[in-house]
Amino acid sequence: MAQNELFYAYGQPHVIAQRCEQELKALSDVRPHDSDSLMKLSVLMNKCCTSLEGVANTSSVDTMEVMISIVEKLPVPFRLKWVDVAAATTERTAQPLRI
Repeated sequence: MAQNELFYAYGQPHVIAQRCEQELKALSDVRPHDSDSLMKLSVLMNKCCTSLEGVANTSSVDTMEVMISIVEKLPVPFRLKWVDVAAATTERTAQPLRI
């Protein structure tokens, strides 16, 4: 449903991805103990994920630059937790080298 609305509003999958990227980057920083801002970021990220599900061109959103810009919006304790979870995920999902 959200995909259809975005497609009709913006027309092209790359435009939908670009719009999600712009909205994520434009969101203000989340201050410590600011649950409203954290919820706003969470809702926007969920909306973008739902909107981009099945869209062929998500490359502009799925970049290290966008990830870093999102993480930099978080308070320091959340950033540290994100690093721990990202490292554990990378370690868990890494494919062994085949020589």
